[in-house]
Amino acid sequence: LLALFFFRVYRVDVIVLEAGLGGAHDATTAVQRDYLCYTPIALDHRNVLGNSLEAIATDKSLAIGDGMQVFTQKQYPLALHCLEKTAKSHGIPLHNAEPLPKQLCDAVSLSGKHQLANAGLALTLFKTVQKKMGFFSSNDACAKGLANAFLPGRLQSIQASKTYPHLLLDGAHNPHGIQTVLESLRTMGVRPSALVYAALRDKDWKSSVRLLKQSFPSVPVVFPALSNERAQNPEEIEKVWSSQGQGSVLHLKTRNANVATLLKALQKHPARVESGPVLLLGSLYLLSEFYKAYPKNLRK
Repeated sequence: LLALFFFRVYRVDVIVLEAGLGGAHDATTAVQRDYLCYTPIALDHRNVLGNSLEAIATDKSLAIGDGMQVFTQKQYPLALHCLEKTAKSHGIPLHNAEPLPKQLCDAVSLSGKHQLANAGLALTLFKTVQKKMGFFSSNDACAKGLANAFLPGRLQSIQASKTYPHLLLDGAHNPHGIQTVLESLRTMGVRPSALVYAALRDKDWKSSVRLLKQSFPSVPVVFPALSNERAQNPEEIEKVWSSQGQGSVLHLKTRNANVATLLKALQKHPARVESGPVLLLGSLYLLSEFYKAYPKNLRK
């Protein structure tokens, strides 16, 4: 409400709101919206939205309302069916986002093939809004915008310093996100020298751990404790990791220390025999603790 108050005071031309949780009851649905965009829907927030893809997609589809223009990226067939069904009930079509033009693909600064799809969705919406508002933007201006785009914690590469090794940060916290990271790493030809993984217990962390173990069975791994009441116990995560076969779990003396202390200990650990980056992922709260220690990395 406070944000919307200031948007009104300053008479902004366009407001972009990110839904917080689903669509049936999310606070953003209280706002009259002209456009709605869907990135890929997968299993997440199962304890709130439902325990199946159909339930989650149906909940998210209920953000659709009369008179909107709705755009979507490529979806799982079941999720797409739920979106189409709700859109049809409001008498509106569901538009597929246009692929990012080849001449703009190289401009995207964010890592990962999935970011090209995200950029295509954003550009599709931008062009639609542009026509309605009566302004023009050249391909060069669009390329500049895509090049300047920055999302901390999305396959973010951070060069080594005196207090931490070369890092690759990603906020992936469900199996779909983890799989996207793994596919991106394969495409980039990157293999981590170590993993730092933490998770919230209400996420499907077991499936994520299994995916990581399958991809990096011999890569040293550390399970730090998060300063969050929803965090899963590191010992429980280690049990699932170890149950998937032999691997190297690093039992650092700083095991339950903060992330900054852990990374400093990891920087020169002899188990890191490869030269790749240390991969931090599993929870946005893990990344948050890193950014609190090193806030300069929140900026490009």
